[in-house]
Amino acid sequence: MGSAAGFAVALNNLTPRHGRNTNAFASQENDGGCFDFDGGTAGTGSLRLANVTVTDCEAADGGGGGFVIYFPTGGAATLNHVTVQNNVATRPPASLAIATSTAAPQLGLITRSISHRQPRRPTHRCHQPRRLHPVER
Repeated sequence: MGSAAGFAVALNNLTPRHGRNTNAFASQENDGGCFDFDGGTAGTGSLRLANVTVTDCEAADGGGGGFVIYFPTGGAATLNHVTVQNNVATRPPASLAIATSTAAPQLGLITRSISHRQPRRPTHRCHQPRRLHPVER
């Protein structure tokens, strides 16, 4: 959602669910399981969510299992009574990501809850977590 110069998007009384972003990490289009909002190059894009529940979504090789809001040059987001739950991402952050490049966005947040599920264990050995050992004194 949203690109180029930017435009206003409003989602009201909606439950996006079972979204799955399968794009590879190398594509740079891998974030946001249910959706990915971009404020646009002019910084005029805005997103308003009201009474929205984003649930059971997955970013298969990215972050923001529920959704991602990206403001490359500014913009505004308002989240009123939003629930983000049971979303999975293989890369952090798990449920919701808000990212900026050069300008601080305007952000209003009145949310019900934000939670996430643990990502599936990677099958590649190089991605296995290392066990940390306590430092001896």
